[in-house]
Amino acid sequence: MSEAEASCNECYVYFAFRGDDFNPDDITKELGISPTSVMIKGSRIPGKVPRANAWRLSTETVKDNTTDIDFIDVYEMALEVVNQLKSSVDIINQIKQKYNAVTVLEVVMWISVNDELSTPAVGFELDVLDFLVQTRTTIDMDIYRNE
Repeated sequence: MSEAEASCNECYVYFAFRGDDFNPDDITKELGISPTSVMIKGSRIPGKVPRANAWRLSTETVKDNTTDIDFIDVYEMALEVVNQLKSSVDIINQIKQKYNAVTVLEVVMWISVNDELSTPAVGFELDVLDFLVQTRTTIDMDIYRNE
């Protein structure tokens, strides 16, 4: 990682289906939404071998030193993802039951050690929380240090 990259905060947010009993293409067809990425259990991905299938809908990665933003706003990023899915609550629940899948809203962050940068604003709007409850979706946060 370059020094410029280490001196910034980075973040992306995604919604994912995870499980052993589905093909990500089937979820795409049933949901009518194209994923940002998919993973197939046991496939070779540089650095890892997925332990389950996954269908993901993600934001772009935001870096606070390369955009015109003062800070990274997880509230806004989570809402961006949920707004694409909130009209499909019933379909999401049917897919989860049909394929024995679980869903997660994942926040992935790299926090700069630069004291001059504002840390990301982390939280969730009521619309996001309502969606998560309706779909019985968990929240997971992966936080790393950019040194």
